[in-house]
Amino acid sequence: MLLQYEKIIDGLIQNYQERPDNYFAECDLQYELYNLLRSSKEFNLSFNTNSGKSVGIIHPEYPSVKRVKLHRGKGYRVWFDMAILNPDFIKNNSYQTVWARNEKDAKLWGENLLAVFEFKFFPKKRKNDVSSVREDCLKLSLCPEVKNRYVLVFSNYTPSLSGIQTDKPSDVKLYWVTPDRVGKLF
Repeated sequence: MLLQYEKIIDGLIQNYQERPDNYFAECDLQYELYNLLRSSKEFNLSFNTNSGKSVGIIHPEYPSVKRVKLHRGKGYRVWFDMAILNPDFIKNNSYQTVWARNEKDAKLWGENLLAVFEFKFFPKKRKNDVSSVREDCLKLSLCPEVKNRYVLVFSNYTPSLSGIQTDKPSDVKLYWVTPDRVGKLF
């Protein structure tokens, strides 16, 4: 399954590099990934919950089980840009648990999610771009319900990735994509 995620990411990268001007916002890239996943027979699947409701495995804006605390305060639930639910998680839990909108219904079942994707889109260089990528990598690493973690950055410039690599958690795969280059930190 891991190879399939990366094959679909490679398709998204190729589409972006062939036509970078077609993408005006981060959500354009999210929709593109969603469509690529849905067009793949490995991911265009639905399973019944133990309460009998049919649920697809691909979900944009899917919440984390627990709150993540990056700074002071009580923390917050992460809303993953795109998530692929574990079919076994769907089959062995109620619809309310799988839906996970209410924090009290969400529960750590194991690897609830086979993969999550966080996106960043930087059409022009800004001062805090690299720090926001670092923060996305950190918040993904703090979510134990996720098996495979991806941060996909699409940009018109390439920063020094060495600064990110020293801080990046090892369980997060980072792609920094420009119209003519792909940097991968695994």
